[in-house]
Amino acid sequence: MEVIFFITLFLYIFIFGSLTSFVDYDFFARLIVGKAFFQTGDIFKYDFLSYSKTHPWYDHEWGASVIFYFIHDNFGDIGLHIFKALCVFITFFFLVSIIKLRRRILTPDKKYPIFNFLFFFLMIQPLSTLVFSLRCHHFTFVFFAIWLYVLEKARLEKNYRILWVLPLLMVVWSNIHGGCFMGLFITGLYILGEFLNKKPIVPYILTFIFSFLLMFINPYGIDYVKFLIEATTMKRPNITEWQPLFGKYFLFKFIKFKLILGGFLALTIYKLKKSFLCLEGNTFFDKLKMLYINFDKTKFILLFTMFLLPFKSARFITYFIFIVTPFCYDDFYSIFNKTMGDKKNKIKELTIFTVILIAFILNVITRDMKYESFHRIYPLSEIEYLLENNVKGNLFVPFESGSYTAYKLYPNMFILQDGRYEEVYPPNLNDEYVKIITTGAIGWEEKFNSIHHDAVITYKNYNLYENLKKNPDYYHIIESKSYALFIRKDVYERIKKPVKIPTSDPEFYKKTIWNTSIDWLKK
Repeated sequence: MEVIFFITLFLYIFIFGSLTSFVDYDFFARLIVGKAFFQTGDIFKYDFLSYSKTHPWYDHEWGASVIFYFIHDNFGDIGLHIFKALCVFITFFFLVSIIKLRRRILTPDKKYPIFNFLFFFLMIQPLSTLVFSLRCHHFTFVFFAIWLYVLEKARLEKNYRILWVLPLLMVVWSNIHGGCFMGLFITGLYILGEFLNKKPIVPYILTFIFSFLLMFINPYGIDYVKFLIEATTMKRPNITEWQPLFGKYFLFKFIKFKLILGGFLALTIYKLKKSFLCLEGNTFFDKLKMLYINFDKTKFILLFTMFLLPFKSARFITYFIFIVTPFCYDDFYSIFNKTMGDKKNKIKELTIFTVILIAFILNVITRDMKYESFHRIYPLSEIEYLLENNVKGNLFVPFESGSYTAYKLYPNMFILQDGRYEEVYPPNLNDEYVKIITTGAIGWEEKFNSIHHDAVITYKNYNLYENLKKNPDYYHIIESKSYALFIRKDVYERIKKPVKIPTSDPEFYKKTIWNTSIDWLKK
């Protein structure tokens, strides 16, 4: 049944992934970098897309860019869907491998099935909006799961020689995505946990040291590692995904995950109470001491730390799920009836497989697997206007849309900023300059005029939208559901007349969303 389970899991992941036809806001910047690498063999060290003040570009996603561009250039949209599904599947494959490892060594009860799909259904559900939007984090998910498996295998089997794999893995991970610090982070948690467990910690310390040192193998040298440390500890007060889970922005969001958090707390209390009552001892403190001696400190530290991290930033939701999945599987099923026979279990697994297989086939047949036009996400009509009318100059554009705008309009237009945030821009650009302008705070006009902008694309719910409508130096050109385009009057007068008005047909944008004029091979 193991093969059936893994096939079912992959099909389930693919279905969910294909229903989320959304790429990360920065994905198009990744395609630009990847295209440059294949056409020129170069890795950019300075920004060329922006007209704002920038610093040396330490691209912690350059490796991911190369892979993404290769996949899309050769296999198109369906290639991206398959790649995304494979990354999530490989992640859960190694999490399942940890479950199998822990059951083989730690769990005496073999009656209930390890491959019970209900648990994985519950674990994947709260991640649907986080792991199925195409982004560089998919690589970190895979590396994180492999890293965790190696650490746990070394710990449980006392096979510390396997840890040499991790520093070698770090060379690849650190050149693909800056999330590589999660590998060092959980290694540190293992050091602390095994120290409290009174088990050997030197192998983990050496793994940590050598993994960190091998991060210096990169195109940027020592400055790259310095940048990664700064970026990891940097505060991002205006970046949505860095907001705390129970803060103002996410208070009524991620409900499924918050239910998982509540379930985890309830399960933890239940297991601790049950373990406490089963202990022998004359006094409460005797039992408490025995409980401390008997429980696995490494498991506790991993779970407790990953439980707290989402309270600091919603970005850490995925890592909590990735830790809970292998370490709480047995705890979850130990509270249920475990008497289902092998025959009934096989029928159940085959039934689930059949249902998901049918859903998969229907999904493939009825959907074209193309990425959507994203009218609510990107200012497509506004960008198309600038493109068709050959407008040139500096374009003030929202943070989230900068990457796609540069992909479509470079080299005719330069953007103020995009989602590369810490990679090329000083933090005060978005946190102070843009915030003051878009909110219409005191002194916004002086700030706005301190940098020359030839055109502006802004959200219609920004104060900037109303302020520019009253500004005599700008024409209000067109607007869509979420965005509006303004052009300086002197720039507009240089546009060849009559101006071309872009279509509002979503099918047009669906067909042209990947089109770009960027080509370093053109003479």
